[in-house]
Formats: sequence, C-alpha cells, structure tokens
Amino acid sequence: MRLLIADDVGLGKTLEAGLITSELALRGRADRILVVTTRAMLTQFQKEFWTRFSIPLSRLDSAAIRRMRNRIPAHYNVFDQFDRSIVSIDTLKRDNQIRDALKHSYWDLVIIDEAHNAG
Repeated sequence: MRLLIADDVGLGKTLEAGLITSELALRGRADRILVVTTRAMLTQFQKEFWTRFSIPLSRLDSAAIRRMRNRIPAHYNVFDQFDRSIVSIDTLKRDNQIRDALKHSYWDLVIIDEAHNAG
C-alpha cells in the first residue's frame, strides 16, 4: 500500500500520519516503522508520535548512529537494531554509509515528512 498525504502547512499531516500508523500497528501491519524528516522537525515529530499515539521512535541522528556502531559488531546494520526509528534527511544526505545501511534494512512503513526536501 502506498499513500501520499499532502496539504498546506499546519493542517494536520503529522496527526493524520500518526492515526494511520497507529491503526496499522494495531492491525499488526506496521511493526517496523521508519520516519524520515528534517533535522528541525525530529524532536517535534518524535514528541507528537509519543504523546498522541504512544508510538516511541528511536532517534537515529549522526551521533546516535556513531554510538551504536561502537556497540554492535561491524557487520550488523544499525537500522536493524530498532523497530521504530526516526532519522534526519540531512543525515541521510551527508553519509553514504548510513544511506547504504538504510537501503539494506526492511521496513513495514516508511513516512517521509517534508518529502519535497528529500531530493
């Protein structure tokens, strides 16, 4: 299933994404969730998903990924260590190794917030 939610700023796209995510998780169709958003929106998106929908998202910024790489064997994929994650599009744009690790992990649901910034 693919779904595009597009509307003007401030009209509730994050809430709508949270409702859909919550429903899919309840139905067992979204166990592994990845949210990609701008660095400026990481905290807000993470907070909204937790406070409104009780969906915890592990923040995987550059520093967190470096810490994880030091704690897991070299052949392990950082993204496979968390079932529900949020990562900055800025981090993905800057680091080829992180992008490659992301490509080799499986997700039931991927939410790309501010998709026009993904290019």
